[in-house]
Amino acid sequence: MDEEYGIPFLASTPSQSNQAVLDAWSPVHGLVGVVSGVWGINPWLFLVLAVSYEWWEHLKEYPKGNAFFGTGESEWRANLVMDVGLNCAGYAIGAWLRARNIPTSEIGPEPGPFGT
Repeated sequence: MDEEYGIPFLASTPSQSNQAVLDAWSPVHGLVGVVSGVWGINPWLFLVLAVSYEWWEHLKEYPKGNAFFGTGESEWRANLVMDVGLNCAGYAIGAWLRARNIPTSEIGPEPGPFGT
């Protein structure tokens, strides 16, 4: 736990999801970024979608949380920022893999109209 701000760095229980910097959903955000980068989704479109999703999620959970995600209150800003950061870091890894000509035909489709 970060003693200065009182924010746990890692959620240790499902009820702490969204109230820590990293939670059980953090790897999902990173993986979504990797897949999007490998698929060649336009980086600006991806960023807009990632930020929009986090905004929507925050509004949907405010103020009492969400039964689907098992949260008791809305997402803390530290978790929201980390989720977008993991999306972007994952995207960078996926784009790096794509640029290295690592075969992706088995992983996902060719880029669509919004791809690069």
